[in-house]
Amino acid sequence: MTIKSMFLPKEGLQGEEIPSHITWDNLEYDQISLDFPDFLKIKEIYNVSALENDCSACSIDIVSPDVDGYVGLLFESLRSECEKKLTGFVTFSFIRNGTVFYRKKKEISLHRPLIEVLQVPLSINISFPEKEIDNKICISNIGDATSVLVLMTAEESEIAEDLSDDQKQSLDEISKSLEDEVLFLKETYPKHSILLDDFLNIARDPELPSKDFNNRFEETLLNDSIFSDSFGDSIQRIFITNIKFKSLINSFVAYTESLVGSKIFIFNPFTIIPLSEEPKTILLRLVQSDLLLSEYDPIEIQPITISANSKGAIELHKLFNWGDNGIER
Repeated sequence: MTIKSMFLPKEGLQGEEIPSHITWDNLEYDQISLDFPDFLKIKEIYNVSALENDCSACSIDIVSPDVDGYVGLLFESLRSECEKKLTGFVTFSFIRNGTVFYRKKKEISLHRPLIEVLQVPLSINISFPEKEIDNKICISNIGDATSVLVLMTAEESEIAEDLSDDQKQSLDEISKSLEDEVLFLKETYPKHSILLDDFLNIARDPELPSKDFNNRFEETLLNDSIFSDSFGDSIQRIFITNIKFKSLINSFVAYTESLVGSKIFIFNPFTIIPLSEEPKTILLRLVQSDLLLSEYDPIEIQPITISANSKGAIELHKLFNWGDNGIER
């Protein structure tokens, strides 16, 4: 009798699909009982055509795998709204003559980000040109998974978010380069002109329906390797020639690396807000997700009065302290 292997990842994200399997050799049994925690639901079971009970329960009985020696599973994990860590066991029990004669179990922990707002000042004063800030909003991720945050101003806010001048210039330069490259490709590969026009339209407006285009585009790249290579070369040229964009990317990478310890990833670190000496109210909204891009309830920040000693602009993320106990990193 031999249990060859049992696989179950030790950790995962809440909401993630979790694979598992067990293999054995020369084992005499009447049935296999599978038990799992209530935050896991069976999505797929492999090598088993018939079950003795309902898959929606937290325990199932397997009498006869299609091919003896293997059972594979794909769990769908649930997500808690308040618990940052869910822990439980998946257990395989082999039963003969009504008695469990072999049991194998493994533990799994599923994590989620959990953003906590520690402090929100009633007012913030900013001094230019140093961009000194007298008070900050303190935010901490007390969960065990990385939080992805998009920082936004609400529609009712007197201060509205904007793009930095460098970002606007980079986007304009990339847009112009993209148009030039698409024109070159259309002249070189006229049979793909319609496809390239669709590509340019979707690049300009990502809200356009793209499912049909994606299928056509993927099929074209697979079936025309010469066009595929030329298209790849064009995309590379766009980024190689736009030096300012590369500088922004480097700044972005450096900024995100500085936040690794806080388990917070700012999706839009270049977003700015314009300021003046006239005090105005800002209403902030943090749209949060995890690394699976699973969405969580947005966080609304209470109104804050912001003023500055002169006209200027500041990156929105600088209004925050990130990390444990609001310590800036």
